[in-house]
Amino acid sequence: MGRFVNRSIFREYDVRGTFMKTLFPKDAFDIGVSFGALCAVKAGDGCGELLVCVARDGRLSSPELFENLVRGLVSAGVTVIDCGVGPTPYLYWTDFYLRPAGAVMVTGSHNPSSDNGFKLTVKQAPLFGDALRAMCDMSTQFIGGDRQKRGKVVECDYRNLYVNALINSVEHGLHGFCENIVWDPGFGASAEILHMIAARLPGNHFIINGKIDGSFPGATPDPTDPGRVERLKEFIATHECAAGFAFDGDADRLVVADEFGEILAGDELFAHFISHKLATDGGKCNCIVDVKFSDILKFDLEHKGAKIRQAKTGHVHIKSSMRELERSIAGEVSGHYFFSDDWNGCDDSIYAALRFMNVMKANNRRLSEWSSHLPPRYASRELRLNCPEDVKWKVAENIKCRLENVSISEIDGIRITCDDGWWLVRPSQTEEKVVVRWESPTVDGYSKMERRIMMLLRSSGVAV
Repeated sequence: MGRFVNRSIFREYDVRGTFMKTLFPKDAFDIGVSFGALCAVKAGDGCGELLVCVARDGRLSSPELFENLVRGLVSAGVTVIDCGVGPTPYLYWTDFYLRPAGAVMVTGSHNPSSDNGFKLTVKQAPLFGDALRAMCDMSTQFIGGDRQKRGKVVECDYRNLYVNALINSVEHGLHGFCENIVWDPGFGASAEILHMIAARLPGNHFIINGKIDGSFPGATPDPTDPGRVERLKEFIATHECAAGFAFDGDADRLVVADEFGEILAGDELFAHFISHKLATDGGKCNCIVDVKFSDILKFDLEHKGAKIRQAKTGHVHIKSSMRELERSIAGEVSGHYFFSDDWNGCDDSIYAALRFMNVMKANNRRLSEWSSHLPPRYASRELRLNCPEDVKWKVAENIKCRLENVSISEIDGIRITCDDGWWLVRPSQTEEKVVVRWESPTVDGYSKMERRIMMLLRSSGVAV
């Protein structure tokens, strides 16, 4: 016990691998034992009943992984609160509602359907990095310990309470909302909850790809993939919708399309959240953005009064920075948005979509018109280029060695500021990919950086 088949599944933010290739049912059992031991240590002596909330997404491998995880937790003396099938934000909300010793979400998030994994929290804070990797060894330490006894499983469905909390958080601002909105859970874990929410919202609401199906038929769990949102765009056009919302496999990631089916860039979308916060909170907004966020938008928002800090990409780093710096909202270009002013500070894309409807109502103009009020910029989308695991960690360093007369930030990968603008190269923490983005105030600067970046990537072993 405690001897994991492949320790590479322990990533920076969570546990993730390919089912029956790098991630096996035995791993789920060992993680259950290890996590139960960790929760017992964190709770301390005399904690009484040790509670851990567990939920799972709709992937085909999730039931087997869930069953083995729960067996491991029970063998560690844990009382498991089985929250059922739903999105990751639902588990986060339940975690904050019940305040258990820990929580585990069985999910592969936006990864391909063949992948799966676990997101873990201890006392409502994410377990990640070195602390997550150290948990590997706790199952062997735990065997023979004082708490080795049988726990139990209690089934509880908190979805109605979660939906009530979501509706209550935004309904005042949506009074009189009458637009057509299309929702696309993409066959992911948010499908059933979105049906529950849509039935209670003002306006006209449509749901496509609206059942949970772990095979993700004809699509990908990642809404930032352009092919994934084609049906959403078509539906917007044929039903004259004001906006479309697309979610990833576990609904912690949101993509928004305007009335023409054009996708709003993640930093552009968050800029609208910041502007609305400035307008409704007396010109104040203390927020966090990730390293992929636009410099041009950042400078414009700071000129209007926003106080913006940059942080490493990844929900665990953003949440930690929000707590340390006491920031009320945060956003990532990849589609993760965090609100601690009126919500729990977690990346809940369902709440973000509802809150964005509030922004739409307050602005009272079409989404396509919003861009005309933003400063001109030429920015790539977030490119996620395939790169082998043993190569991706070396790419940024290889490129850095070839650069001269530029400013380099190493908060997360390398972020280069030059005469033409800025660009970024960083390894993905969740996939075998390298993430690249660049931005310039001019078309010529954009093109010059693109050519330079692609040349550097090719020479560093990345297939462009």
